[in-house]
Amino acid sequence: MRPDILLHALLIAIILIGGCTTSSRQNSTAAASSGFQPATQPAAAKPVLGTRPLIDFARGAGGFPLAEDALPDSRDGLVASLSGEYRARVTVAGDVTPVVATGSDYPKLESLTVDLSGSKIKSAYRPSTFKAVGRLQRRVLHVDHLSYTATPLQYVDGSTNLRITAHDVTLGLLHGRGEQAALVMTDAKDGRVNFEVPLEDLRSMFKVSAKSGGSRAGYSVSDVQMKLIAHDSRSLTCELKVRGFWVLLPTAFKLTGRIDIDDQFNAHLSNIACKGEDVGGVLLGGFIDNALKKYDGRVMPLASFPGGRIKIRDVKISVDDSLRIYAAFGA
Repeated sequence: MRPDILLHALLIAIILIGGCTTSSRQNSTAAASSGFQPATQPAAAKPVLGTRPLIDFARGAGGFPLAEDALPDSRDGLVASLSGEYRARVTVAGDVTPVVATGSDYPKLESLTVDLSGSKIKSAYRPSTFKAVGRLQRRVLHVDHLSYTATPLQYVDGSTNLRITAHDVTLGLLHGRGEQAALVMTDAKDGRVNFEVPLEDLRSMFKVSAKSGGSRAGYSVSDVQMKLIAHDSRSLTCELKVRGFWVLLPTAFKLTGRIDIDDQFNAHLSNIACKGEDVGGVLLGGFIDNALKKYDGRVMPLASFPGGRIKIRDVKISVDDSLRIYAAFGA
């Protein structure tokens, strides 16, 4: 299970626009007290319907990683395979056993529990989806009660809290071409996701990411300020102010973006722009803004699951001293 997948899902258009930049490539009291004013409701624009969702579970996102290209032939083999892959990605706290499975009728399990709480993501690991997807075996494992917990999961520059539960879960085996396989949910009931990240930790993550990406483009980041507003439970605005030096020229610019989720759980992206705040920022911001234009006004599905049975049933976003995301899913 990708530990930061929910964050990427709901913020990719408005927060990870910083990634596009560097590769070119009920209202929040916290936001109100900072003097940041909410963006007005975005004006209706001709939407560009994206064929790919913001988060693509059908390409392995959110999958349970296996060490081999087939389902292990025993419950203990499954636990060993999953545990090995998680240990390759995170430093597990103490003598914690990251994966526990119960049930005597394998490949039917009473429970499958993954607990990475207190673990730390290894610096060399980069979460990703499969570059190309091969065949999907839709039904290889059934779990009565499925649980994934990482409260917290630590990064070099912050931590997140994520808990996912579901019942009556069918797991399929998804093969990436030339890559390892992953177990993915193809059917589930009463799925729940709770994600939380402190705003200060989120800001630190952005700063580290901006420094890493900016250095490749000759831009040295000295400071990143972030402001988030949840206008309601399905709308979120982000503002990032970035300061630094482009070669020797002081450069400051502001990135903005908004995401609104409709009743069909499509994501509407708007107000995605970059504006310079000094001479260097105007020069660099113009290039960045041109690169971002293709995202402004885009509409795309929020998520897609392998096999097509599981759907998003609800999403709620809130902001106080943390960004909090709740989602429900099921067939």
